[in-house]
Amino acid sequence: MPPPTPAISLRSLKDWLDPKGLNLIGATTADDFDRSQPCGRRTREVLPSCGSIVVVASGGPEFWRHMRTEIGAQASVTSYAPIADRCSRLSREVCAWLDGRGVRARVVCPARNPNLNFAQMAEMAGLGVVSPVADWLMHPHFGPWVSVRFALLLEGTPLGASFRRCIAGEYQPCDGCDRPCLGACPAHVCASGSFDTQTCQSHREGGGCAAGCGMKMACPRGSHHSYHEDDERLRRAMIELSSSARTSGWWKLVPRAMRRDV
Repeated sequence: MPPPTPAISLRSLKDWLDPKGLNLIGATTADDFDRSQPCGRRTREVLPSCGSIVVVASGGPEFWRHMRTEIGAQASVTSYAPIADRCSRLSREVCAWLDGRGVRARVVCPARNPNLNFAQMAEMAGLGVVSPVADWLMHPHFGPWVSVRFALLLEGTPLGASFRRCIAGEYQPCDGCDRPCLGACPAHVCASGSFDTQTCQSHREGGGCAAGCGMKMACPRGSHHSYHEDDERLRRAMIELSSSARTSGWWKLVPRAMRRDV
């Protein structure tokens, strides 16, 4: 008996998301991903009926170009978490688009579902490889200038069962590199041998790396796709506003675990 015809295709999803600055789309199966993860970090613990995972990411400055266009002539950023808010809005819109085609999906994102390994998920979806130096994703074209924005946990297998395979076996960007990124970090976030996310965040919120991530800018891969100066200024304004909101006023009453990051 032939397999059922897929309800949607990755190409149709990409065509919908790409004009919004979400230019990297990949998919893997819940079976494959969950087998690689320990208990408490599996997608079926979030959505038991999940069969397929679509990872939605952005590479290069395109996402930021859309952010600047949407903010427009505003003198300041008025949202406490504008990146998260934009991704939340777009994920709701794509879920409505999928629902109109009979596909049910649940959105997960790094800020709200930190127990899920999004870098590993993206690697399995064919969007790059996880750097052995830091915990970010390395893309063959964009280098380290990649961000996973959210993922869609789809009920069943509306995309079919055949996806692009992981490229880790053929793309190893850090092999043979003298790793200038390690010495470029003023906060020494890799001094312990693993990437210290908390130290990095505290350093950035304290005003460090104002021109952008020193490690990423020192990486020789995909350097011509780095974020523009205007993008970094916008991100800096977001960090300052978000940090201020989290340390003053009514926001102090919100438990830290429930606060959204930009």
